[in-house]
Amino acid sequence: MKIDLHIHTKTGSDGALPVEDVIREAKNRNLTMISVTDHDSLDAQEKAIILAKENDIRFVTGIELNVTFQMTQGKAISLDFLGYGFDIDNSALREKL
Repeated sequence: MKIDLHIHTKTGSDGALPVEDVIREAKNRNLTMISVTDHDSLDAQEKAIILAKENDIRFVTGIELNVTFQMTQGKAISLDFLGYGFDIDNSALREKL
C-alpha cells in the first residue's frame, strides 16, 4: 500500500499542480490512499474526492491549518497543524477559514 497524506494543490494552496493533475500523478505513482492538505483551504476537496473515487484511490479529507498563539511576553508563535477526516461541508470550519 502506497500512501501520501500531505499533498498541496495549486487549486487551493501553494502546490505546483491543479487538483486534476495531482490525482493523475497519484494514479501514475500507484498511490492507493491520499489526502489533499492545502493551507487553510478546502477549495480542492470536493473535486479531489470525486476524482480519487473515479481513479480507485482512497481519499481522506485533509487540511493544513496555520495557528498563531499569542504568548504572554507579547511574542507570537505560528504553528502548522494537519487535520484529517472532517466533513468538508461543516459550516463552522468553513466560516473560520
